[in-house]
Amino acid sequence: MRRAALVLAALIMCVALASFASCKGTSRAGNTAAPIEATNGDTENTAIKPYNRLMLTRYEEIVDDESIMLCPYVDDEEYGYISTLIAIRIRARIRSYDMPVSTSFRIKSNACGVLSMIIEFFDMQTDELVGRLPLTYDLALGREIQIQDCFDKESDAWRTIIPDMIEAQAKERGMILLNDIMPISDGQLFYTTGSSIAILYRPYEITTLSEPWPEFLIPIKKLKAYIDQSGVLKRQLDAADKSGDDEPDADYKEEEPAPAAENDKSEETSSENGGK
Repeated sequence: MRRAALVLAALIMCVALASFASCKGTSRAGNTAAPIEATNGDTENTAIKPYNRLMLTRYEEIVDDESIMLCPYVDDEEYGYISTLIAIRIRARIRSYDMPVSTSFRIKSNACGVLSMIIEFFDMQTDELVGRLPLTYDLALGREIQIQDCFDKESDAWRTIIPDMIEAQAKERGMILLNDIMPISDGQLFYTTGSSIAILYRPYEITTLSEPWPEFLIPIKKLKAYIDQSGVLKRQLDAADKSGDDEPDADYKEEEPAPAAENDKSEETSSENGGK
């Protein structure tokens, strides 16, 4: 009887271990949100997740009973939380002004797991442009990124290379520079397109009011040696190389999403007031 009990216990243990191994294998497969594709020519075991364009609609809200916020709404089950992140950033900027403002936006990139846009703020009394806020979100990281997130963490060479390129563009455009272009610092205003990164400056930051909100487009190919090899610029560069298109997002970057058929995403939402 004792021997039979021991044999039975051993059999139960084997079945339990086999069941655990089976469950563990299933769990690993279930953690894959979508099929992945290995990058061509990689020597390491790396893979990239294919990203579809996000479905976007226009979202409108009255802020503090006086300002009108118009911004993109991400109509996506997996990435819908980005809508909240966008709205928080814009509301905070609206509340930094001492007068009512309205906003408009343009999507600059919506591909390769990158959502990049520029928000503009207008004085509601004068229609004057009073501010610009570029925002870029990396779906792979699940958050807004800063310019330093786009480049190699082990080298700061890009911080001086980019100003040299900007100065060359400024001279070609006949722009009067008020001072030397300083190295790029963390938090520098920027957005991305399908194949370029745009660097933005505020009025009087580098030039006169003849060009109050200057921006400079720099092809990602020219920065290839300095970009983060797992970041947004790398994914956009690979997509451009694969398609053979210098500007794969050119057909999209100036497009604004259509209004939602039924905008009930906020109790404060107003469909009667248009944001500039």
